[in-house]
Amino acid sequence: MVSDDAEPIVLAEGRLGPVLALVDQDTGAAYALKVLPDRIGTADRRRLAAEIRHLSVLRGRPEVVVPDRVDRLPDGRWAVRVELCTQSLPELLTESGPLSAAEAAEIGVALADALAAAHAAGLVHGAVHPGNVLFRPGGEPVLTDFGTVLRPGPTVRREDDLRGLGTVLELIGSRTGPLAELAADLHGEQPPTAAEAARRLRAMRSARPPAVPVSGPIVEFAPQDRNSRRRRRAGWGVALLLLAGVAVAATWAARRPDPAEPARPPAPRPAAASSPETAWLRLAEPVDRGDVVELAWQGSPDLLVIVVVTGERAEPRRVVAGRVNHFQLPVEPDGGYCFALLATDGGEPIRAGPRPIRGAACPR
Repeated sequence: MVSDDAEPIVLAEGRLGPVLALVDQDTGAAYALKVLPDRIGTADRRRLAAEIRHLSVLRGRPEVVVPDRVDRLPDGRWAVRVELCTQSLPELLTESGPLSAAEAAEIGVALADALAAAHAAGLVHGAVHPGNVLFRPGGEPVLTDFGTVLRPGPTVRREDDLRGLGTVLELIGSRTGPLAELAADLHGEQPPTAAEAARRLRAMRSARPPAVPVSGPIVEFAPQDRNSRRRRRAGWGVALLLLAGVAVAATWAARRPDPAEPARPPAPRPAAASSPETAWLRLAEPVDRGDVVELAWQGSPDLLVIVVVTGERAEPRRVVAGRVNHFQLPVEPDGGYCFALLATDGGEPIRAGPRPIRGAACPR
């Protein structure tokens, strides 16, 4: 049971309920609690506890985060205790922009390794999507939210995990090249195994720079800086939190901070993972201003939107617009272009478009 003296900090609203950050009173280590809804009864808690025991075979894998146990809060609610990570993949894309092919492959290797280990142990994840890709304080990508007890719906299969991996790769990669080919194969009728996907991804990634070491009781909400666009490129900002009488440093790496002003953590944002049936996105006709194109769209709330640009005289590219509903893009004053949207709220990607300008023939 969680100590009565614990003073939780609300990090976000998760799929089932609030996610809290706390500090262990004995060890000083920070951890997270995913609060379960009241509808989760005794039978479900027992099934969840049994599932956590089964998942323990994955504990210690560097690319996997599995629950520790089910705890009871002082107010009587139940919660799942897990390792405290830093930032989700959708948040990283919003704040840092598109990833290089090598950086995307590096994330893909971790996810494929996680699934290969799970499948070898006879386990499935059940919900591989961008919102379940997190980063540890050192910046290492991990796959979290394993387990199917609390997920309603049909039984999930390994193929569902592999399609989910393909969806993540499609979101973070380019439209062409080996990464796009692998993403397409993972959506095929006979997808490669997770182990085979990991092998192909390793051939795409670059040598990994060493992680920046950290020490002390630190709660971090962004991967640490390194010379990579995957970890935001600028310096550090530190916000001090007093949690259960312990000073906890929250380290934030901002992309272009003012060196004289520490970066501030964003307010927690609900993680609403909508399904493709409920989430929607509609792209309006682009407005051509000569050297600038204005884009506008409507859609479900809290969508992370990426603009996919295809030009007759330019290589296809992706631009992270963020959680907005309009965007301006510089273009050459002559030549046709096509614009499409790829978006996620933590669930399956949602697409809109393409929309052409200047008579361009858009790929479907």
